[in-house]
Amino acid sequence: MLYLKPANFEDIEKEHAFVAAEPANENGFINNYHDVSFDDFKAITLPRMLDHALGKNMPEGYVPETFYFLWSDEGNPNDRTNHLIVGELRLRHHLNASLENGSGHVGQFIKKEYRGLGYCTQGLKLLIEEARKIVPENELYLHCNIDNPASLRVMIKNGGVIHHKDQSGYYVRIKLRDENLEEYLKETPSINYSHPLIEAKIKELQEKSDSQIDYIKNAYEFVRDKITHSWDVKATVVSKNAAEVLKNGT
Repeated sequence: MLYLKPANFEDIEKEHAFVAAEPANENGFINNYHDVSFDDFKAITLPRMLDHALGKNMPEGYVPETFYFLWSDEGNPNDRTNHLIVGELRLRHHLNASLENGSGHVGQFIKKEYRGLGYCTQGLKLLIEEARKIVPENELYLHCNIDNPASLRVMIKNGGVIHHKDQSGYYVRIKLRDENLEEYLKETPSINYSHPLIEAKIKELQEKSDSQIDYIKNAYEFVRDKITHSWDVKATVVSKNAAEVLKNGT
């Protein structure tokens, strides 16, 4: 069985061996850590991966990105010592102009000896489920090189539709959720978004945003950085609706 697991320190030895052996550039999948030493992977590369998943210390023009490793349990799910990393997938949490017209949300790489076994198809299927929890857009944007038909087949098997193509490759879309979200956007006593506090915060975030995508990013980062989980901070106050969460910060 295959499963996805985000980069972590628990599996650092196997993660390092896999990343260091990946080509620097293959079929458009860029690996900036080819041949990285274990010491540098531990001190620099892995902490950078974890930071990027949280949207921290991002280079200019980058968006938050989670690095996932695709694992095979080798038929023994309970004995993790024998589990193997067979691929790496990356999920960018939202689009910007560069990604929208370029590589999109997803990067994927399968180790050469595991290709042709359906692992990439299964890995992308697992990643799509993660994307539904994270990505605000209703479609997952993907790109593959014009000379990489195998990658295109993987996307199509997972519900992908070719949006357009150019000299660089195919631009594919995979639907994440129904675009008719009216039922999910109705106001409720708990999600009281017409409250003056909520409306004021919406206006504040909109005014500091240059575009709809920028507004989504700013709203995401506000909640991530300013709203705490009550259990994590041992809060004594109990917020019962969205306005109270905003007021109490938890």
